[in-house]
Amino acid sequence: MIDLVAVRDPARFTGPPTRLLTPTSGSEIIERTRLDDQYRAATGGVVRVLAPGGYGKSTLVARWAQHDERVVRWIDLEPIDNDPLVFGHSLNQALSDLDPTDLDPTGPNAPAGHDTARLLGGCTNPFVLVLDDIHHLEGEASLTLLNSLIEHLPPASTLVIVGRAHHRSASVARFRLDPGVIDVGADALAFDLAETEQMLKSMGVESNIDDLTDLADQFEGWPAGLRLAGMAVSNGRHGLDSPLDQLGSLDHITGYITEEWFGALDADDQRLLMCLGCLGRFSGESCAAILGLADASSTLHRLCREQLVLFAMDQRGEWYRLHPLLQRWLCVRLRSQDLALWSKIHETAARWWE
Repeated sequence: MIDLVAVRDPARFTGPPTRLLTPTSGSEIIERTRLDDQYRAATGGVVRVLAPGGYGKSTLVARWAQHDERVVRWIDLEPIDNDPLVFGHSLNQALSDLDPTDLDPTGPNAPAGHDTARLLGGCTNPFVLVLDDIHHLEGEASLTLLNSLIEHLPPASTLVIVGRAHHRSASVARFRLDPGVIDVGADALAFDLAETEQMLKSMGVESNIDDLTDLADQFEGWPAGLRLAGMAVSNGRHGLDSPLDQLGSLDHITGYITEEWFGALDADDQRLLMCLGCLGRFSGESCAAILGLADASSTLHRLCREQLVLFAMDQRGEWYRLHPLLQRWLCVRLRSQDLALWSKIHETAARWWE
């Protein structure tokens, strides 16, 4: 384990102070009571809320925080937190008032990162610590500090990890039994029929059960997409019964997909995803045969587990698929950029499936 030096130079910290503020959940929040039991079950352990953009991760956690009687501390992580001195200082700042005698984030005796974790282990005042945008945390030393924090988490406290992904170097497996890890992913965060109806009604959109069911199914409960579609309907631009290729291709929906889902990937993964958009479902074997993808199974597993842009279709992680909105957009994008490749993939896939 890396032994971090004490954080004694607050000037090294360059993040805005607002990133330590706990956000409010807002007045028009959709109640997600079916997820509350998972949060309560995570007391004394870790709950990870991980999903692509637009699934209401931070909104849900802010609602949990708002209704929790324990002290809540929130840190919006940034790339600078990969410096363990900065991350340690952020923790000290956020948690210093839990035991002001031992934790002084700015004084000459400010504790080192791992010392902070050990001191918190003896804290008698239960707390909730939220680390938002955890996908920014990739540095080995900062991840080691995070693991130390988990190891010393008091029994009545909860660590909430929120983001698009949790880096593969994070040692999650060894914490599943002690102190315990509960995962809330895209499948749980997706709106069910009642939540979809509640959201549309809050926007002044009335619907019959058939249209509502079709819309929820087409968007697969993606909260941001459903809200954007509801805005289009409430503005009179489209009817609720508009086909998916109309609602799903609206500029503000495709723009969200481009920025939040696609834009976060590197160029190689973007290119691969456009190719996968031509396939309905795919496995390592099919990708190797159709796309010539080397080490296909591990690549698909990485995109599913780390980037969260693929959905596993089975427990063994052999078959995957894309969200239908993302798949349609990717396929159209590849066709516009490389028609020859688009045609070749479809022809090769047709032969493979024969």
